[in-house]
Formats: sequence, C-alpha cells, structure tokens
Amino acid sequence: MPVVDLFTQRVDQLHTDFDGIDVLIIAGLYSIKINQSDLRVFIELTYEDTWDEQKYTRKEVLDHFRVEILKQEHKAVQSLKPLADFYIDFDTANEIFHL
Repeated sequence: MPVVDLFTQRVDQLHTDFDGIDVLIIAGLYSIKINQSDLRVFIELTYEDTWDEQKYTRKEVLDHFRVEILKQEHKAVQSLKPLADFYIDFDTANEIFHL
C-alpha cells in the first residue's frame, strides 16, 4: 500500500503480510472504493462534524479556506454513499435513522 510522507511529499510502499488476519478494517475517505471489501460501511457526517473533530485534534489550520475545502470534500464523499453495504448515522431524531 502507498504511504505518503506529508513533510517530503514522498510516496513509499509499505508491504505487510496479512496472512492469518481474519478481519482487517481500512478507514479513510475513499476506502469504500476498495473492490476486495466484503463489507463497505458509510458513516454519515456533515462537514460541520468534520470541522468540530478537526478543532479537537488540531490536524488542520481552521480558517475560511479550510471550511470551503470541507464543503467540497463533503460533496465528493456523499457521491460515494451508494457504494456502501451498511450505513451509520448519528441522527437522534429517529426520523431517518438507519443503523
């Protein structure tokens, strides 16, 4: 699998032997596109949820530009939703709850 060094922008390859592994969970925005997946889970979040999480983790500079990026990323991620086998959302109103 590719591994990107965020400082040097160098892309290395990581080779791992998964022999004997029964369950492997791969997380990430586009992991749902992995063809060999047995189960694809879509976790419903808004860009505001992502913003709140990034404020907590301080992984990103949080400014107006970043908000616009999050909005565009949200649109791209929403387009992947039909690929999911299972959906998780955190809507407590139960009107559209589908866990």
